[in-house]
Amino acid sequence: MITIRFNDALRIAAEAASAFAEKYDMPVRLIRDIYGRIRFALDREREACSEEAANFLKAYAAKLGPYSTNGTPLFRDDFADADSLFNHPDWHETLVPGNVDDDDDDGVVGPELVVALLDRQIVGQVGCAQMYPAAQLRIRRVSFSMV
Repeated sequence: MITIRFNDALRIAAEAASAFAEKYDMPVRLIRDIYGRIRFALDREREACSEEAANFLKAYAAKLGPYSTNGTPLFRDDFADADSLFNHPDWHETLVPGNVDDDDDDGVVGPELVVALLDRQIVGQVGCAQMYPAAQLRIRRVSFSMV
């Protein structure tokens, strides 16, 4: 059994997004949910994407191991208000570092990849940040030390 860590899964997803954009001329974004699972999202209607293209992403999603969802990519028509998702300010261009293939001894490092990532950590995290501006929060710190 192969162990897949989150950084490995993110690298696989970034490679998929890069290969998909090159092959099908459609940008792909990544959504990470509260459980750490990664899902592909396309800012277009389902009909605009061929079955072959959708299967391409499904095949890569299967490689994500425990960080995969059902594998089906998300499209605009999967959301009631797609503009609020795809135009959300929390999308960030994320740099995925290059990697060294452990199976090869040649020391070749894969290229760094940049991918659009929406990292959803908790429900309402944006609302909480707007309700309590940082200037109003009193941050308390507890330190433990061994004597």
